[in-house]
Amino acid sequence: MGLQTVEMEPTNELSQWFDGLITRFRLEAAKLSEDQRKRIPNTDNYLEPCQVEIFWLEQPEYQTIISSRFADRPDREIIINGPYKGYDFIDKVDAVLRKPRWTKPLPKSAPFVVASKRSTLADVMYGIIANQIRQITTSLFTKIERVGPAGGQILTSESWVGLFTGNIAKTDPVAMVDQILASAKAHAAQVSITQSQPQPPAEVQAIQAAIGYVYPPITIGSLPEPQTLREFLNPGIHYFSMMKKALDGKVGSERIVFTRDGLMAATTTKKPIAVRIFNVISALMLLEGVPVQAIRESEIGQGTLDPATRELRGWGMSGSTPRTMHLQERMFRRLSWFQESRPSISETELSAVVEKADKILSHPKKAEELILWLESNTHFQNAEFAPSFVISWILIERNLSNSWESFLGEKNVRGDRKHKLVNAGVWPADSVLETLNLAGVMAEREYKTLMELKSKRNSFVHEGSIITMDDASDCLNLATEIMKHDLEGLL
Repeated sequence: MGLQTVEMEPTNELSQWFDGLITRFRLEAAKLSEDQRKRIPNTDNYLEPCQVEIFWLEQPEYQTIISSRFADRPDREIIINGPYKGYDFIDKVDAVLRKPRWTKPLPKSAPFVVASKRSTLADVMYGIIANQIRQITTSLFTKIERVGPAGGQILTSESWVGLFTGNIAKTDPVAMVDQILASAKAHAAQVSITQSQPQPPAEVQAIQAAIGYVYPPITIGSLPEPQTLREFLNPGIHYFSMMKKALDGKVGSERIVFTRDGLMAATTTKKPIAVRIFNVISALMLLEGVPVQAIRESEIGQGTLDPATRELRGWGMSGSTPRTMHLQERMFRRLSWFQESRPSISETELSAVVEKADKILSHPKKAEELILWLESNTHFQNAEFAPSFVISWILIERNLSNSWESFLGEKNVRGDRKHKLVNAGVWPADSVLETLNLAGVMAEREYKTLMELKSKRNSFVHEGSIITMDDASDCLNLATEIMKHDLEGLL
């Protein structure tokens, strides 16, 4: 009688593979020293207690493998979900994540508790699974040469979520155990050697930086163009090159670094200083024709720079303004070629802007006026015409006051008389305009323009009249002329 071959169900095969892995792992781990066992990474630790749960996708074949060491779950618990067809995968996974083992609260040690409103294991898994689905989607037209791990992410301090290409049951569990434990032994040996040797000098700490983004988004230099169909379909391959340093300059007492994607990093942890630097630079960009807006203190993030190269090491944004939400969305789109077109500024032009900002920041009053002008532009771009008009008028009145001061100086007006004439309560803007016009200092056209704008300002403030787009535009255009003239003299 011939031998009979019995085919095993895929889920049974996978369960038995993990059961055998755990058995082998514990037998071999028992041979290690206590110090060596401490060096087993949390991502591959199958000592008691341990659990394994798999979400299995077929066509293309991927497995999401959650390895955990939860004390409140049974030891050696192995749960296989799937294999699921692509059209069933999302709904099937969602149904599993609604079960009690997934809806329990996150432990306080979980890395997501403070950073967001996520409160359960399922809440975090939604984000992890979504990222893995995006990763799988981009690989549909990629030839998979061999099965193997494709990255992973921490879930809690006791659990890890890995993505595996293919079916892990087709690999050798003995080789996997040997590899994990060999790594633990090597780590323990390295620690022992390190402890017996003189300690090297402490590593230079990363530079702490305040982070902002030019908004609306710009590109420093040119955006890389897709050269092949694969690049066109998967533009994310250029994402990390766009986060490389494009410029490293000096502004005031700080350094400022720009990435090619328009991220700004100032070497300060004080948000008011960072906001001032970012907005002076943004205003100068706007004067160069790049349509940017003011950044708010609530939009400032934190990051670190490499102390040697000042390349960006890591960063995060804060708040939920249109700017930060847009940036968070772009983190998933990864520079899609189908996104809205982005203006660009060359490295040479940006370098000139930073040099001007360095000079302007040494003149606090002019820096403040330049930021006000940027605020007026920002309100105008957002169709907030009343605040744009009011801020522009503030700049116009300041300029008028400077002109009046110069006129009184030329006429050698001093003492009590000057004190009376510069007192707005005694000699208001209306009287100043009349005097300068009658004295021939102010041209008739300028006089009429200012009188009309002043009348609209008074009607808005005292009577609640509507400020139209044309009103705001006229006022902003005049403020822009003044700002350009003042900066020419300063720079």
